[in-house]
Amino acid sequence: AYAFSETIPYNGATVAAGATASVRVIVGREGNVNSSLLDTTVDDIQDGCNNPQNPVGTSVDVGAGSAASTTTSASGGVLSPFGGTVGLPGAAPAATPEPLVVIGARVPFDEVGRSSTAGLIFAECNQFMARSNPGLLYDTDNIIIFWSWYAKTPELVQDHIDAAGYAVGLNQVGLPLVQVSEIQQRGRDYWVFYTARVGHLEPGFYRVDMNLVWGKPISDGYDEFGPGTATPVVNGNCTFEIKPNPYGERINDEYNRLFRPQ
Repeated sequence: AYAFSETIPYNGATVAAGATASVRVIVGREGNVNSSLLDTTVDDIQDGCNNPQNPVGTSVDVGAGSAASTTTSASGGVLSPFGGTVGLPGAAPAATPEPLVVIGARVPFDEVGRSSTAGLIFAECNQFMARSNPGLLYDTDNIIIFWSWYAKTPELVQDHIDAAGYAVGLNQVGLPLVQVSEIQQRGRDYWVFYTARVGHLEPGFYRVDMNLVWGKPISDGYDEFGPGTATPVVNGNCTFEIKPNPYGERINDEYNRLFRPQ
């Protein structure tokens, strides 16, 4: 009895015919939005636009919620493991969601622009696209995938490190040689960063999937996570496209062949 169709702006990129786009759908419990009844990611092939199956409605945006907010900066930007924040592409479509388009083409992906930290990929960029859009990427970019965690004290961060179990993959292949940073203070909080240096990728579409569970309940000083809490798991993902570089530079021998484009 509970059904409606929702029209959703897409963040700046054009999904080519035959390519796959993803949407994360979360249904929260009434009175406790951080406790979800449903949390799923749906993939769909771009095969044109269909008419809504149900009456068109609008769900309520209550913000990121505790299930994701502990992996990004409370000040608004996504902190980089190398200092500062992740750069955003210069063109407006990267920072401002594109209006709903029912008929006609969207802004070409190339117009999204290049990030000032091109190649630095936040593993949960789809959940924080306005703050971590990967932008236009070339096969000459050295791809580095990262994710992070913060808490009020270094001891609470260490509790997370000890209890956390991450499963992070690129195109369903696990990331090798993940490096864990020292605990460091950024602003009022303490952070740990996880990085995986992937290198050059051949042109095509890629998807990062991150799944986080804990072996015991923990706290970040703001919320509780793990078994028996309102947030037993955290899931995130990031989809991006690698394009041939416009300089004609040949790097075929340098592609990371562990990860095949979709």
